[in-house]
Amino acid sequence: MKPLKTQFWQFVQWTNNIDDRIINFHIDDAFFYTIRGKLGFPADPDKDLALEIAAYVEGSDDDSQIVSFFNGYILRWWVLIAFKRFLENHGRNVTQFGYTQLKDPEGTFDPVDEIGRAVYLKRLQGDINIAETAVFLELHKKQWNFDGFQYLHESYCVHKRKKQFGISAIGHQKPYDYGRYGYNHQYGNMISSSSTSEDMAGSWKSQGLWDASSNQLTLAMQTAKEGYTWESFNESTTLLGPDGNIIKEFATIRALVTNPGADLSDQTKWKVTY
Repeated sequence: MKPLKTQFWQFVQWTNNIDDRIINFHIDDAFFYTIRGKLGFPADPDKDLALEIAAYVEGSDDDSQIVSFFNGYILRWWVLIAFKRFLENHGRNVTQFGYTQLKDPEGTFDPVDEIGRAVYLKRLQGDINIAETAVFLELHKKQWNFDGFQYLHESYCVHKRKKQFGISAIGHQKPYDYGRYGYNHQYGNMISSSSTSEDMAGSWKSQGLWDASSNQLTLAMQTAKEGYTWESFNESTTLLGPDGNIIKEFATIRALVTNPGADLSDQTKWKVTY
């Protein structure tokens, strides 16, 4: 599956009389240079979600989860990336005379100047960032599992240092923010929810996901070490947090002490953030 130029109008201002040869390679490049890398390069190609999406052939009345995920999340993200790549070069051409700018042969329109183009591209990049965040939030919620098949999301091309090195500036240094959902906005890869590696802040250690709808803490949570965290992927119905409110979806539960016990409402032992 991949976007068609006839689908662009759903997300951006578009005209279908643009020649296929001018837009189609931008669609392919958006996958190759951005989406493929963002979704990761797992060592097992059979569990590679990006390759599965690209190779999947949608049938009539196809109600599979992967098609729903593509249409609901990937399609918008992919179109916006391809459209940005298209706009960055549209109206220019490579000829024997150099890198040239085209003119309207009928003199009907004046091309947008570079400032106007830059303003629009900046706004478009903001839209891309939001669409990308939506993609990874949904992947995190689904735990990369579609139609009963578990895809991998680690990449053997990304190396994460365990410790920082180099010369540190004098004064307090704010640790890099990995975000509420474990998404690294600097490198564009999802940190595994099952990883127990210490993050760059040096105090939080993700232990994965937790089903808050069970309305109870697991034994592993009750006997956790200080700094261990879990993230809820469902909403509780009766379990209260330290603030006295019901635990909601996407809450991050952090142990403030070792062996914090089962009472999540104890403010001296547990902290809940959103």
